[in-house]
Amino acid sequence: MLSLLLLWGIILLIMNNKFLFAHYLRGGAALCVLFSHYTASFFISNDFISSVLNIPKAKNLSFPRIILDFIPVEFPGFLSIFGVATFFLISGFLIPISIEKYTVTTFLKKRFFRLYPTYFIVCIINLFFVFLGFCIFHYSGKDYHYGLDKILSIFSMGLSQYVKDTISMDPVAWTLAVEVLFYLSTLFFSGYPSSLEGKKRYH
Repeated sequence: MLSLLLLWGIILLIMNNKFLFAHYLRGGAALCVLFSHYTASFFISNDFISSVLNIPKAKNLSFPRIILDFIPVEFPGFLSIFGVATFFLISGFLIPISIEKYTVTTFLKKRFFRLYPTYFIVCIINLFFVFLGFCIFHYSGKDYHYGLDKILSIFSMGLSQYVKDTISMDPVAWTLAVEVLFYLSTLFFSGYPSSLEGKKRYH
């Protein structure tokens, strides 16, 4: 779901941005991650997925014939690594340009509204399915095993994983946490003294 929404956002960027080649790469990277999650993660990480959703583990699980016949089993997993690495490389190219173009306040606002609204929607969808799995299966035989702290931590965009050791409902958000930390560290090392000056660095 997150990959689909991310892909849609990239399509909009391509229509309104000069760095087309970078956004084409982003679109390809998003497709790689999407393909990997839908063809590999469910089969390789089924134990973990079932524990997160509180549903029974799938039995006699095997890759679909289309994957076994045409694609090496290791390939879908590699695609997710390739896609994420590509995203990080593109960010390393584009973010310094954005920092030079905007004030710190404007840059942070743009980053926030670029990431968080979409992520918030995905979190709500995730919470719905996690709660639905609990209501239907009650698989663990225990009370709802996500307390308020874990429910709220999902909205931290993966940053809570660096504060304390928690099992997130959305573990793939670690990539967004890395992105956010990269934004902040890039701002720090760029030498901006204040986000309140309201002046552009080179304009």
